[in-house]
Amino acid sequence: GVSAPPGFAMGEASYGVPAILAVTLVTAYMLHYFAASECDLAVRFMVMVSWTLSLSIVALVPADVAATMYDEETSSLSTLWDLSYWITFTLTWFVLPFHQLYEDAGDFSALARASTSLRENGIFYGVIVFILLLGAILLTSYGAMTSESMATFALASSTIFGICAGIFALGFGLVDVPKIIWRRADVAKRQAEAHRRLGVASRALEDAFVGLRKVIKASETTREVIPRHHVYAWAVAVIARETPKSSAFEGAMDKVEDDVDGVLDYDYDELSDLVTLRRELRRRTRVYRRTAAQYAVAVENAIEAEAVFNCGAGAGGLGDRGCLMTPDGGQRRFRSPLRAPRQGRYGEAVEAVEWWWKCRV
Repeated sequence: GVSAPPGFAMGEASYGVPAILAVTLVTAYMLHYFAASECDLAVRFMVMVSWTLSLSIVALVPADVAATMYDEETSSLSTLWDLSYWITFTLTWFVLPFHQLYEDAGDFSALARASTSLRENGIFYGVIVFILLLGAILLTSYGAMTSESMATFALASSTIFGICAGIFALGFGLVDVPKIIWRRADVAKRQAEAHRRLGVASRALEDAFVGLRKVIKASETTREVIPRHHVYAWAVAVIARETPKSSAFEGAMDKVEDDVDGVLDYDYDELSDLVTLRRELRRRTRVYRRTAAQYAVAVENAIEAEAVFNCGAGAGGLGDRGCLMTPDGGQRRFRSPLRAPRQGRYGEAVEAVEWWWKCRV
């Protein structure tokens, strides 16, 4: 191999530290940008660790390639790869599934939520292990596999799973995203597609609203029928505090029909029933908030697409440059009708880049 230049180890370290720092900062910014305000600290921490490990490849791969080119085996790089692999493995198969179901559980104590998560994860992994054992027994009984080749079969299965998961992920990033950008290049079709997405988001928001309002009705009814001195009155009080308070949900008991799919039986006189009600309420609330945010983005995209379409006189456009151009119409700068003009030193440059990207590219 090629001999390493002088100071290679120092250069590797000088690259690795800024790269890891940059990955951490990018992850922190994405978490701040995408995380909902109601996400607790534990969820944010799990996402931060997961995203940082995923993006750490950007820092590790170039250093690994350089070390391979110069036949330099550094213990620090090997340790970082081992840590990245095993922490990712542990998070993927144990920590994140446990924490996901722990947050989703409707139990009223941390121990009960942990028990629910362990039980449901145990059922999931138990089914997988049963299917794998059944397949191994069948293959062994028919002579297609021996007991000595089981380890090889397990390694091959895990590799195939990783390859398939990577193919699906790359299929979205390398195919669907460029396809969306290509379709958005047609201004007229961009407006029609934005309106179509707005209609889909509107229907989804309506369904989420109705579903949440039904669960709110169940919560209100339960609070009314459970006496104040009932043994589970404290659990009802917890559910009442977590029930969304908004004028949009007022009068839910009068507006919602009793046709809910297994949710509104109003027979919540056991703790397990109240746990089910609380879990359903938390789920419906998350779905409604997520769908409302998606609807807001769809509205913004539809308004912006219509403004871009009206900016051009061709292809049926109205030639209205007022909302997109500067007042004199002489500078090509994008100004969204949904926000004030950008200020600051780089405001005009950003508006110019946005104009070229949204109105020309």
